[in-house]
Formats: sequence, C-alpha cells, structure tokens
Amino acid sequence: MAFEGKSDALVALGRPEEARQGLVQALAVAKKNEKRGHETMILLSLGELAVRTGERQKAVEYLEQGGEIGGKYNFYRPLGQIMFDLAGLYRDVGDLKSAEERASAAVSASRHVADRYFLPRDLTMLADLKARRGYFTEAESLYKDAEDVIDGMLVNVDEAYWSSSLAGAMSETYLHHFELAAQTGNVEGALNVLERVRGRTAAALLQNKVSFSKNESEQARVLEDTVSELQLRLMRSEDAKERAGLLDQLVEYERRLEWTRNDQGVSKHEWFEKPAPLKLIQASLRPDEVVLEYVLSEHNLVRAQAGLNEF
Repeated sequence: MAFEGKSDALVALGRPEEARQGLVQALAVAKKNEKRGHETMILLSLGELAVRTGERQKAVEYLEQGGEIGGKYNFYRPLGQIMFDLAGLYRDVGDLKSAEERASAAVSASRHVADRYFLPRDLTMLADLKARRGYFTEAESLYKDAEDVIDGMLVNVDEAYWSSSLAGAMSETYLHHFELAAQTGNVEGALNVLERVRGRTAAALLQNKVSFSKNESEQARVLEDTVSELQLRLMRSEDAKERAGLLDQLVEYERRLEWTRNDQGVSKHEWFEKPAPLKLIQASLRPDEVVLEYVLSEHNLVRAQAGLNEF
C-alpha cells in the first residue's frame, strides 16, 4: 500500500516514470507474498498510468492481467473499474465487440457489489456501445436501467442541493439517452429524458425541505434499512417491470420515513411521476408559442464555439 500511495503522489507531481518503477516494485512484492488483491489493484494502477502516458497496448496488457486475477478471485470492485477502462480502450480503436464484452463484465461486477455510483456509469457505457452497433432497443433499455438506479439514489437524498448535484454528476446518462432518442427521431422520448432529469432537479430546488433531527428513532432506522435493501435490489435487477415495482416501493417507504422524521410529511413522490405527455404540453400552448430547450454535448459545444469564432 505504501508503494501504491507513493506512486500516486509521483503521478500527481508529474513524474510518471518514477511512479511506474514504484508500481512495478510493488507488483513484485505483491506476487512474492501472494497478495492477489493488491496485485489486482497495482495492475489497475499500472494500466491507468499507461493510458495517461499514451502506451495504450501496454495499458491493455496490464488491465487484462488484472481482470484475469480479479475475476478468478472475485475482487469485484477493482474488476469493475478494470473492465470499464478496457471497454474504453477497445472502443477507441474500433473494436466494439470486445468493448461490449468488457462493459458487460463491468456492469456485472458493479451489480454484484451494489455499487450505486458506478453502476449507472457502467450501464451507460454498455448502452453507448449497443447504440454504436445499431442495437437501439437494447441501448434504450440500458439507459432506462441506469436512470432507475439514479432515481433510487435521488429518492433518499434529503437536501435539494445534493439531489440536483447528484443528478448533474450523472448527467452523461441522460445526455446519451437523449442523443439516442434524437438520433432515432423519437421526439417525445427525448423530451421525457430531459424532463426526467431537469424537471426533477427544478422540483428539488423549488421545494423547501425541512431538516430533520439527527436523533433517529428505532422506527426510522428500520425504515432506513428497508430503503437500503430496496435500493440494493433495484441495482441488481435487470428486469424493467421489477425495477418499476421496486421504485414504487422505494417512494412509499421514503414517504413513511419522512413522516416518521418530520410531522410535515414532506415527500418526493410527485418527483417520480411520469413527465407530462408531449400532446398535453402542445395542447397547453397558444398558436404563437413554442417550447424550446437546448441540449449541448461536449462535442456539439466545441462545434458551436468554432462556428461563433468563424462568424
């Protein structure tokens, strides 16, 4: 662990070769002492360092070795990161089949440890790859899966600021889902994606939620455990209908928890209603009114800036 920490510091100081030497030394020690967990982590660090220094083939070699050990000994947490990194490397050279296989492995690893923060990222990567290969229906399902997991976190975030920040941090999922809907001409689907994240973020910011006491009752602790269990099941579920039922249960138990914590009974139930249908929105507009929303990805933003510079 000391070698790993020193190498991280050397990378931060801009001395990657010294960092690599330290990691190679640490790898030798881990192998000698049969510390498979550390061996996996060091191979991950070596792989990511090789990516930073532009040695892509070396990175693949290190990460594949780490993935083999991590998979053999069920080190799911580092295995998930290794497979995610490999998926990106294979994607960048056009090997989408290998990228999809690694992304699927990353999703499986994250589901196994119920990693609520990385599972949406992994599902989004897999969905992106499915979309690139023309499997739009599968991609759509994976994006929705990722958004369901994010919803499962948002339902128990007690401050509006953190709720909106969490949604923002995971905005890549919504952005890529929107791009797929736009690409396939699904206007209503694209609007629903926007409202799923923007509408709820606006609701979180508008609602003044009263802080609750830190002195939780026994009833509140039991309800918290139930909410955590439902979130765990939600993250591991691959069935859309089951996830819908779990989300409904999450909302109900969150309501009970809020009632227990606060007599005002503040609830986020309304945040998880479906966005208004496109026809209903259109019907509410006068003939001289339109609804206009902007969505910019990094790629499109660069193009827009270039156009402005030319102008």
